[in-house]
Amino acid sequence: MRSWIVTICLGAMVLLSAQAQTPDSVPVSVIMPQERGLSEQLQLSGSLTALHNASLSSRTAGLVAEMLVDAGSVVTQGQP
Repeated sequence: MRSWIVTICLGAMVLLSAQAQTPDSVPVSVIMPQERGLSEQLQLSGSLTALHNASLSSRTAGLVAEMLVDAGSVVTQGQP
């Protein structure tokens, strides 16, 4: 955004210098640009879809004796 403002200021200076060389010049006042944050927020609803899915299964037959975490739980390395 800052480069956009600098470009506009430089363009205005070029135009003003071109007008200053003509005999019909008009006095102009210049205001320095100020940077401001955005004050508008957008709240949108929607859904996300994964690009890829993976089906996981064990390589050995058997029954699950105990579930130590729930689906969606965050686990760390070494955690049973």
